[in-house]
Parts: sequence; C-alpha cells; structure tokens
Amino acid sequence: MFDSSKYKYILANSKRNHGQLHAMFPSTPAAVSSVKDLFEFICAGPLIDKLGFTPETIAESIDKWLESGFHVCKLFQLNELYLTTPQKARIYHYYIPVFLWCEKQISDHRSTFKDGDDIPPLVD
Repeated sequence: MFDSSKYKYILANSKRNHGQLHAMFPSTPAAVSSVKDLFEFICAGPLIDKLGFTPETIAESIDKWLESGFHVCKLFQLNELYLTTPQKARIYHYYIPVFLWCEKQISDHRSTFKDGDDIPPLVD
C-alpha cells in the first residue's frame, strides 16, 4: 500500500532546483542586422555551394532559414538579437544548411514513390 504521509513529507521538504532563469533583459542595445545582412551572411557560408544552395534558393526560402534560426536559438537558450559572430556562423553556416539539406534529401526520396507505397530508407 502507498504511504501518502511519506510522499507529502518528501514534497514539503524537498529543495527544488529550477535552474538558471534566462529571461533577463540585456544591458546593451541589440545589434540587430537586417534580413539583407543575414541573407548575405548565409550566402557566404562554407557549405552553401557544397550542399547545392544558391542565393536564389536561399532567397526563396529565407523565411524557413529565419524560422529555423529562431528555433535553434530557443533550443540553445540564445537571444537571437544578441548572437556573437561565432554563434551566428555555427547556426547559419552549419546547423541550418545541413538540416535543410537533409530535409530536401528526404523530400526528394519520398517524391520518387507513389502514395501508399512502402518507402525504403534513404540510407541503408
């Protein structure tokens, strides 16, 4: 049988560690760059040509790049308005291009099959 008094004691006397709160306001103004600046930064990435991206394909999907960047910043608890150059490079030169390339590979692979067909893995 479950001893509820022991459970209540544990709850009442436990010290909870909620972790560090990341909701502080910065003390300096944000160094916000325009979407044009970010677009040029993305196009200068070392993987862009190797993964088959062009300035035109990036421009067509810039909303996806921005949305993905926002989610990565949230994941790593970074303020997207205060990214350092190395953080911005890591996100927009490596993480997002590789993610979008993988997403395209999967989409292209699936498009070669008819609806309802069993789709084999992209990589065995």
